Amino acid sequence: MTLTLTFPDGTPITNYSFDDEHTHTPGPEENWQESVAMWWWDPMAKCTGFMRIGHEPVLEGGNMTLWSFIRTPKWASQHMEQFAKAAESVGESHLNAGGKGEYRYDGKNTWWSVNLGEAQLEVKLTPLHQPIGLWPVIHAEYAKNIGGKHFELGDRFEGAVTIKGERTEIKGLSFRDHSWGPRNWGNLRVHRWTNGFIGEDFGYGFSNYYVHGSEVNRRGFIREGSIVYYTREVDILPLMECDGATHRGGVVLATIEDGRSFRFDLTPSGKGFMGGKRGSSCQDTLCHVSRGDATGFGILEVSENPRGANGWFEMLVNAYPENGIYPQG
Repeated sequence: MTLTLTFPDGTPITNYSFDDEHTHTPGPEENWQESVAMWWWDPMAKCTGFMRIGHEPVLEGGNMTLWSFIRTPKWASQHMEQFAKAAESVGESHLNAGGKGEYRYDGKNTWWSVNLGEAQLEVKLTPLHQPIGLWPVIHAEYAKNIGGKHFELGDRFEGAVTIKGERTEIKGLSFRDHSWGPRNWGNLRVHRWTNGFIGEDFGYGFSNYYVHGSEVNRRGFIREGSIVYYTREVDILPLMECDGATHRGGVVLATIEDGRSFRFDLTPSGKGFMGGKRGSSCQDTLCHVSRGDATGFGILEVSENPRGANGWFEMLVNAYPENGIYPQG
């Protein structure tokens, strides 16, 4: 059963629909892009993974990007590759990256596959609920720099993973997003993105990001059953490693519109995936999630480029940015 979602007052959530599972007509911007991404976790088989396909119809003559990460108890496969766009790369209901990764929507379920020779993934995702916008209203800086439209949703999944000839049947819970609109990778200075489950009836999606010339944006949602609560504020606080690029989990603090506060503790299930695009890099790590005694699964994605690869810091949250005398408090 796919849940129909409402705001706390019972008003239906209508900012996205399942029609948005299809691909979208490119906008006029040179840097317009469309991307789909998802993570999946089978705790019984002890297998996890992350996958993203991106489509840029104009930049570099038109291209497709594949990020793929698959981990089993014995192996971990990581793959990042960009391909020239071909006639078969984009259709009304599919995105295909070089014949190595594919997203497809059949009107009910989404199908995701990776074929890298020695590493393969085939999964069907069935939605638990209708799509949820990361914000009730699109944030202007996000629309200009990251992508004008963005929804997230949770699924049940089933399928199989094969690495070095060892095939494992998998099933469990998955979380994914779909975004489209202009994306300026160079303007993104720092971002943190996390979503997850604590049981099928409790899910969340949060984002902190900072782009050139803006303040840090802290927003997201919590879903309890069929009700979606948007946040007043969210802090996604990774425990950064000494390399300044990867992390070892972290803490998420969220306050929703009715004043309730939530804390989520994220612990990595193992090493994560490192992806990149045009000088920007981000680590996606599958994590165990706990909220008090309740436990679940999620992802923590972190990127670091606060100086734009050039010059001094433009904005600092917890230090003074330049010479001077500052009032205390």
